[in-house]
Amino acid sequence: MPERTGVGLRVFSLATEMHLSEGDPIPTDLTNLWVATIERFQQITSGLPQHRCVRWLMEHIVEKKYSQGLLPGTSMYTLLISIPENNKVSYASTLRVSYEELDQLVTMRLEGASRFEWETTCQPSELVDTFEHFLMLHSDWRIAASSN
Repeated sequence: MPERTGVGLRVFSLATEMHLSEGDPIPTDLTNLWVATIERFQQITSGLPQHRCVRWLMEHIVEKKYSQGLLPGTSMYTLLISIPENNKVSYASTLRVSYEELDQLVTMRLEGASRFEWETTCQPSELVDTFEHFLMLHSDWRIAASSN
């Protein structure tokens, strides 16, 4: 929402105020963070249509209401999804989702506190189904995603 200041107009946006550090408190429903992440990701990939599959996954997460219990983030063109702990930011378990331009495949990699836990690749058109399969394989993620 814009706020008038003495000289000009300053715009506040969730997308510009989204940097969250480990241990920061989070809202009960993370959907607004997902919407802002989708908007920001769409802006940075507007000239890269092959990255749309990652945005489609984000939209699927919001549509299924998984967004209420999973924490979004990005690092360049990579989507980072984490499970919050005790209503605080935690990156102890993070799923990295990225489109690999050279191979034209999507890589999903789950990294735990200090080790690699799971990884797969899929066609961009299979990303949503692969994410659903991931949730079925990992009960902690399935529980966090369905915490609505």
